[in-house]
Amino acid sequence: RDYFMIARNRGIRMIGDGAKEVHTIDPLKIRDAVLSYLNINIEQFSSKLRFPAFIEARQIFCSLCRNMTKLSLREIGEFVRDDYNHASVINSCKKARWYYEEEYEYRLKYWEIEKILNIFK
Repeated sequence: RDYFMIARNRGIRMIGDGAKEVHTIDPLKIRDAVLSYLNINIEQFSSKLRFPAFIEARQIFCSLCRNMTKLSLREIGEFVRDDYNHASVINSCKKARWYYEEEYEYRLKYWEIEKILNIFK
């Protein structure tokens, strides 16, 4: 586990048994891609409302930021809203992982947004 944290801090993402360099991307591009794909606006994304579409957007954003940037959890939360702390980001990533593994529709959305972001690399 310590090796994983050291690898993440150095910009290496663990994949299976091997490791590869993380291609960092601007979090604003990630946010814009998520918002445009899911067809919601920035006010809805940053609000405290708990509609499923808004929650899903925040979860996908946090998960993608954690995988594609070297930002800390606190910094990722600041892109959502001021009071979105590191615990909220951890919970969002955990929920995103669960939905990704269990729900095919969610996985398709995640893949499509990831494809959009791969264009920016």
